[in-house]
Amino acid sequence: MRDNVINLKVVLANGDVVKTASRARKSAAGYDLTRLVIGSEGTLGIITEVTLRLQKIPQHSVVAMCNFPTIKDAADVAIATMLSGIQVSRVELLDEVQIRAINIANEKNLPEVPTLMFEFIGTGEP
Repeated sequence: MRDNVINLKVVLANGDVVKTASRARKSAAGYDLTRLVIGSEGTLGIITEVTLRLQKIPQHSVVAMCNFPTIKDAADVAIATMLSGIQVSRVELLDEVQIRAINIANEKNLPEVPTLMFEFIGTGEP
């Protein structure tokens, strides 16, 4: 998400209002306040306005679920996949507790083991 946030308006703890980005697309001067505030998860201030970059909705989307015996095995595969150059739009790591919650909430019967969910998007053309 942080790559899609262009700028923010933030109210700091002392009441000051700060805008975090300028109109310039590239700048090496100073801290990247936009990413700093996003990464702080609300501890630096309250976000009151957000300007987002819009993305086109993909023509095709496919989700793959992969089960693993351990979290480490799942993490190793996620890292290897990202380093391989395969275009992955999203990857989510779910542990046994999260899968159990999904099973209970949605009356599913998924194996309660560490699971990776990959989403691949594209145009459908080779």
